[in-house]
Amino acid sequence: MANKFLYMNVYDSIKDKILTKEYHADDKLPTEVELEKIYQVSRITIKKALKTLKEDGLIYSRRGSGSYIAPDALSSHENIIESTDENKVITMILPFDMADSNFVNTINGASKYLSDQGYYLNVRSHISSIEEERDIISNSYDNVAGILLFPMSTNENFDILNQLYIEKFPIIMLDRYNECIPVNYVVTDNYTGGYDATSYLIELGHDKIGFVCDVGLEKFTTLRNRYLGYCKAMEKHGELVNDSIFIGFNKGYKHDKSEETYRGIVESLIKNNVTAVFAANDLLASYLITEATRMGYQVPEDLSVIGFDNDPTLSRFFFKPVTTMEQAFYEMGKVAAQNLVNLIEHEAKKVRITLPATLIVKDTCKRLAGSYKG
Repeated sequence: MANKFLYMNVYDSIKDKILTKEYHADDKLPTEVELEKIYQVSRITIKKALKTLKEDGLIYSRRGSGSYIAPDALSSHENIIESTDENKVITMILPFDMADSNFVNTINGASKYLSDQGYYLNVRSHISSIEEERDIISNSYDNVAGILLFPMSTNENFDILNQLYIEKFPIIMLDRYNECIPVNYVVTDNYTGGYDATSYLIELGHDKIGFVCDVGLEKFTTLRNRYLGYCKAMEKHGELVNDSIFIGFNKGYKHDKSEETYRGIVESLIKNNVTAVFAANDLLASYLITEATRMGYQVPEDLSVIGFDNDPTLSRFFFKPVTTMEQAFYEMGKVAAQNLVNLIEHEAKKVRITLPATLIVKDTCKRLAGSYKG
């Protein structure tokens, strides 16, 4: 491989000392703390270097004592194949049940490309906590060539992501990015998507347009950027009204359907003469439409609703096709996989890719009577 990660620098240095007989059979290596100081790298880098040296038969360890040079280290060297050439596994880490949603197309896009390149995709889904995500990232670091990460939140696990960034470990974030650390990412252009979704409602003659997002915008760059796009369109063409905006009423990470909550939102929208609403994703749009219908309102006659994602899985339990912004999920997976392989096999370059969202007109938005059709 053309690029060399920090742990391989440590690996090569110790191996060279074995080959030049600076280290002899059964010599004890410096401790992990001492090696950190010698090589000016992190403990995780030292651990991975020692793990690789052990796998290649160059050292052995004694519990509670440390690492030692293997008696047959010189002969073992003749049969060593670079560990980085053998490692062809990519781990994709997904929160909750993303593998059962429309995001499965991202998995398919990544899997197809990686398979063609001789890599294997290991999908870790149904991650239910920040701590579990952290453990999987830590364990994957030692055992895979690279990571595709769909993070539960964009402001958690800062330290380990920062460590991977510093060490130039091949990792690409999917759908979301971290604003504090320049970790590689492939995402949808959610800002323009939010702007286009709101602008479409404005073109239909709506000027009182609500926004609904159940989780806090501080958790996800995706939803925050959709909201900022909504704000920009409203500032340019309409008027922002605080009573029309509902954000963060669910304090968790998973979408929680509460009939009482959504009934209150619909009542408030109608009371404030809001004629259209931009829901941060299709699932929230379906909750709004379902509750509005139960309350006797018609969509889109009484309330137009636009979502985000173009999620076909909703059709299994939802009766009305939602006007939406479509994400290029398959392309996201393919592009991320292409760039990850490039990070692994060639000189590392920054990956900052945004893919467009496309308006998909369906059945939940209506042009207001007397509005100009531009």
